[in-house]
Amino acid sequence: MWAQPQRHVVIVDLDGVRRALLDTAYLGGRMPHFQRLFGSPASPGYRAALYFEQGTSVAPTVTMSGQASLFTGVYPGAHGIPGNNWFDRRQAAAIDYMSDSGAACVYGFALFGSSGCDGGRANHDLTSPTVYEWATQAGLISVVVYNQYWKGSTRVIEPTISDALALLQSGETDLEFFDQDMIGQAIAEIQHNGRPSILTLYFAGADAAGHTHGTSAVMDYLSQVVDPLLGTFLEALDQMDQAWYSNTLFIFSADHGRTDSAAIPDDLLAQGWMASTLAGAGFDSEHAWIANEGGLAHIYLRPAGAAWNESPAAAELIAAARSLAADANLAGEIESVCYRDGVMCA
Repeated sequence: MWAQPQRHVVIVDLDGVRRALLDTAYLGGRMPHFQRLFGSPASPGYRAALYFEQGTSVAPTVTMSGQASLFTGVYPGAHGIPGNNWFDRRQAAAIDYMSDSGAACVYGFALFGSSGCDGGRANHDLTSPTVYEWATQAGLISVVVYNQYWKGSTRVIEPTISDALALLQSGETDLEFFDQDMIGQAIAEIQHNGRPSILTLYFAGADAAGHTHGTSAVMDYLSQVVDPLLGTFLEALDQMDQAWYSNTLFIFSADHGRTDSAAIPDDLLAQGWMASTLAGAGFDSEHAWIANEGGLAHIYLRPAGAAWNESPAAAELIAAARSLAADANLAGEIESVCYRDGVMCA
């Protein structure tokens, strides 16, 4: 009986890359190394790949909730990571993964008295199993390189603390070094330890380019940084296994996309107006917490004299939602207000 060849999966995780931006760069012939996997550009699609036209992200469309959904396969309501910023009712504590101490804690480094960082704070916060846990149960080896989530993986290659904090720096140059280091670490891993069943490569820089220069910069980053780095990785595979193309499945995905928008000065005041309106509805700063994600905010409320793990009655939630929707100061800021325990939106 012929032995089945070992199969491998490489997950290429492109932070902040909307499908249309990848399409434009790839179909424009700007990504020759991607063509080795996708085939020659041919509108309207990819000749050598299966792709999904109706794929969507989660709400809010931010990194930490989107990445968690990628590697658990469920929505934030199931995996327990509602955004980059949220409020933990069980611990009555605000969580901010994007602050200096929060970003370090995500990668297992404790700064400024942070706790719960060993093994990565976001991994601890997950309430659903990851693909790596399922793989381990099946006897498969998995390696995660630089991603924020590695719960259950066989091995994790984490960035240094300086690299982790570079995620918060002002320019995409820092993230270019981050991505270069990531690929270098991934190549060293497979050369020293062999190819795992699942290998996750996390490219963070495209998102930073978009934050700094807008969506058009993402296409430049894809063609000028990500594509050459992917080529370097494929060259390493060529040297290790000439048959890798037939035994390896590449999965490309993004956690979220982005849309350019003009800053509105009143947006800076909106959170203060929301807090004032909630106080008028009976939820002052001791009984309300606003976790602002930019285009979306999660509001956490508790009844007077109650613990944070207790929710207000439905009538109180409805009254608070209607107060926010009716506030003239917020008329241009709020599209809808919904509460979780029902389908009502004001």
